[in-house]
Amino acid sequence: MGQLRFVVNDPGLLDSARLARAYVAGGDEVPFHSRVFMSGDRLVAEYSEDGSGCIAIPWPIGPPTTGAAPREEWLLSSATLMAREAPYRLEVELARGEIYRLRNQLAQWEMLGLAIDDGMREAVLASTKLFARAATSENLADASRFAAEALASMAEASWRLAASYTDQAIDLRTATQPRLPTLLGVQLSGGAPKDAQREPLLEAVNLAVVDASWMRVEASEGVRDWSAVDDAASWARKNSLRVCCGPLLEFDERSVPDWAYLWEGDFDTVSSLMIEHVAAVVERFRGRVQLWNLAGRLDRPRTLSLSDDQRLQIVVGALNALKQLDPKTPVVVGFEQPWCESLRNQPTGLTALEIADSLERANLGIAGFLVELNLGSGARHTASRNPLAYSRLIDAWNVQLDLPLMLSITTPAEPHWDAERQSAWARHCLPLLIAKNSVQVATWGALDDRTEKSRDGSEATIAGLFDEQGEAKPLLAELTALRKRCLS
Repeated sequence: MGQLRFVVNDPGLLDSARLARAYVAGGDEVPFHSRVFMSGDRLVAEYSEDGSGCIAIPWPIGPPTTGAAPREEWLLSSATLMAREAPYRLEVELARGEIYRLRNQLAQWEMLGLAIDDGMREAVLASTKLFARAATSENLADASRFAAEALASMAEASWRLAASYTDQAIDLRTATQPRLPTLLGVQLSGGAPKDAQREPLLEAVNLAVVDASWMRVEASEGVRDWSAVDDAASWARKNSLRVCCGPLLEFDERSVPDWAYLWEGDFDTVSSLMIEHVAAVVERFRGRVQLWNLAGRLDRPRTLSLSDDQRLQIVVGALNALKQLDPKTPVVVGFEQPWCESLRNQPTGLTALEIADSLERANLGIAGFLVELNLGSGARHTASRNPLAYSRLIDAWNVQLDLPLMLSITTPAEPHWDAERQSAWARHCLPLLIAKNSVQVATWGALDDRTEKSRDGSEATIAGLFDEQGEAKPLLAELTALRKRCLS
């Protein structure tokens, strides 16, 4: 077991919420089974592996000097640190790690042909100089102050580099075709949009994701209610939108009907019921959809007490049933945590990418993989990150997999994720993701602000394109602008 120790200038920043989301990871950014806690005035990170590791922790980022990007809290990560008794300075090591990744990304993209202007180089150099002052300061308070300035400068440079890459990548791709073939959509969970929402929505998206989950269709055993699914699918087809139907199955307690828990632990019955649901949906909607989202959150453990192998057996059986009924329409399956944050609490487990790689190698007829980016601070959320981290994630999946990606994005409807921050994220990060060749579909996970309840009584708020009063949010304008810029 390895252990890292840190001194922190302001221990008040290390509240229980931050510590609960912190972990130690390897060089591939995949978490080790780890525990991060305070011991006196020291931060201690214990992890299951021997050798070096990188600490990752949510940390406040100062406002960029230009005001062009949102002030945020990002999940920051140190460079690789060897285990030792002597403590590291946390703020200095976070700055070291993030500036290293910034410089490395700039060098990689420049080698691939990205044009880098003098202003960009000066921004990276400014971050590096501030880090050097932090690293060489003998006084902890001075070192932390320079490290905070280095992180703020790094954030500004990262936004600028990401924007430069996005602009040049989109320009390169549209040089040979006027519009990118990427689909931009929204999930419709409660039927067709309200009348006042329809016109502005049709300007923003070219795809409708129709929710046909087990819970949505069969909340009462043996009674299938198709009204909301029929309503959404008919409206989308009438308005010439592409239709993605699903997820048909989702390994999440909120998407499993309550009555199904009577069969928890009975794998054969649970499997049969899930596959029957898939067959019922496909029989009803084949010929009316262009993409099936068969199964979501394959990386979520313990739903209905299913093991990893049992979840995959159900997916394979459901896929076979779907292909027998509709052999031509492409099928995707999805994952909830591409950075695998839940592995910090598990002694063993497969990463989402490892599961996807196994499914691709099995040659089952899957056409692509859906990756969820559920931004927020909850236990199953993905922490907000440097925009360059989203780029690295997509590149990592693209390197290991041959199949394309579909992205589903949500943010919480909470005070610290207000309408301005939601739209700012979409303005800065969504075009970066769309610019990637491997991303063929990107969807926003909710039409309206809504609250989802789990079986344990906990609630999660999801931000939509419209607020609870049905008024369009600035987020919708960002999607509209992106579509007008480069999508059909």
